[in-house]
Amino acid sequence: MENLNLSYTMQKKTKKLLKLKNELDNKKGKLILSSGFTGMLVVYVGLSNDRYFDYAAAAFNTNIPQIYGLEFFDLVTLVLAFISGFVLYSELNKFNKLKSSYESLKQSIKESINSDFCNCSTTCNCKDDYIIFMEGKGIDLI
Repeated sequence: MENLNLSYTMQKKTKKLLKLKNELDNKKGKLILSSGFTGMLVVYVGLSNDRYFDYAAAAFNTNIPQIYGLEFFDLVTLVLAFISGFVLYSELNKFNKLKSSYESLKQSIKESINSDFCNCSTTCNCKDDYIIFMEGKGIDLI
């Protein structure tokens, strides 16, 4: 980017866009891990839902014996599933906000390419070089 003769605003927008792209990539990795963990917990709770119904029935009928070791483990698993679901929901909201700001900045750069883009006084290839540079960073501006 240093060899491009970009205007000051384009340099700032580019740096911010690259920073947002990096943050988005990091968030995607975290979302994959947390959604995998949450998914495994939800599948476990779903497959063992008959035990949860038994626990609910035992709470209202004192004649049904309870297995305390499994009850504690299942309670911890259920609480972990709810907590990880809440964390996943929160992270998805943060990711969506970050993605919308990334997309709006990207759209702003696309619009700026046809106006005050570089400091060159003659005809130049700055736009093409910039688009190639951004494609190398994984950002498609076309």
